[in-house]
Amino acid sequence: MSLRTPAHVSATPPVSLAFIASLIFSTAAFAGTLSADTLVAQALASNPSVEMARQAVNSAETRPGQLSAFADPVFSYELAPGSIGSPHGQGRVFRLSQRIEWPGKVASRKSRAMAGASAAQADLKTVQLQLAKRARLLFLEHFWLSAALAINEEEAGLLRASQASRDIAYESGRGSQSDALEAKLALSLVSSTRLGLLGAQGAVVAKINALLHRDLGAKLSQAPTQLGAVLSSEVKESAWVARAIRSRPELQRLHHQANGLRYAVMEQRRSAMPDLGFSLSYSTMWASPEHRLMAGASVSIPLHFGLRRAAVAQAKADLATSVADRQAEVDTVGAETSAAFAALVAASEQAALFSLEILPTAMAVQNTVEAEYRSGRASFSALMSASRQLWRLKLDHATAVTESHRQYALLLDAVGVLPNDQNMGGAS
Repeated sequence: MSLRTPAHVSATPPVSLAFIASLIFSTAAFAGTLSADTLVAQALASNPSVEMARQAVNSAETRPGQLSAFADPVFSYELAPGSIGSPHGQGRVFRLSQRIEWPGKVASRKSRAMAGASAAQADLKTVQLQLAKRARLLFLEHFWLSAALAINEEEAGLLRASQASRDIAYESGRGSQSDALEAKLALSLVSSTRLGLLGAQGAVVAKINALLHRDLGAKLSQAPTQLGAVLSSEVKESAWVARAIRSRPELQRLHHQANGLRYAVMEQRRSAMPDLGFSLSYSTMWASPEHRLMAGASVSIPLHFGLRRAAVAQAKADLATSVADRQAEVDTVGAETSAAFAALVAASEQAALFSLEILPTAMAVQNTVEAEYRSGRASFSALMSASRQLWRLKLDHATAVTESHRQYALLLDAVGVLPNDQNMGGAS
């Protein structure tokens, strides 16, 4: 009963276990095979939450235009009631007036609204990152379950052949009944495991279809047989942290929020400045035609100085709070990125350890036990034990490879990288 490493789980290339930096989500471009990037792109294109966030951006982008518009002119009509029925005619006044805000008030209000629109853009990216992370993790679940099912099928095939040979040996008097029963029990356990894996795979497919906003029972492309790994020690932890501080939408939002509050301080200061008014009026109550048309100007008188000083102080306090909040968030983002990078390095080293040491050793053990069994120096139970250990370690290897990619997905999320800008080659 010879066991060979299947092609469904890639072996990590020989590298130093001291340092393994990053894993890229590239997969072989097989026709009809799902990839992480494809799934992410489909989720970003079809999930309704992206459209909701995009419309929120569109709404926010209309605010600057609304807030920078002049106030509507006012037309008024006045009638002298006592002149109604008078032989000298009715006394009437027609007036058109326009209020003009003090220069700078509209500009600061518009700039504050523009900062709000930029913050909405950051919210859109937050939604996209959440979807991208979920898509990547679901893809990895899909990959792992497919790998586990392939290992399970290989194990079942070998056990069926072993059970048949044990049955023949037992019927011919050359084997023990316990060997045949042990092979039968092992096959039953493998079949039970397969049922659980198929159920989990169906649940993952339904989750992916829900993410893509399509029928839950829609057929999904098959998972790749291997995950391509590109290992590099050129991109250091400090580059990831610097990229996170530049790219994380939470920090971008807090930056735009602080800018908006700076304009709010300016707006409150300028509220103490008077507004101007201009008017034209025409009165029928003047006998001389040259007195009937009037032009006028007005100016508001800001009086509530204490109220305005308090409003400026409150705006300054809000700004200081926002700046401090961003500084604290920078520290949090840096810590999260460093932790994600460390977890990726550890997971990558573990995957490499399986490829370079654990699996080759387990295969050597199984081959040795199999040779001893054929020569009569090892029991069938010892062979079964070595075989089960090898299959378990193959599954652990698939788990380690998947985990290294999962940690890379979490690092991308911690850094705030979307598929169109996930190349870290230029980060420094």
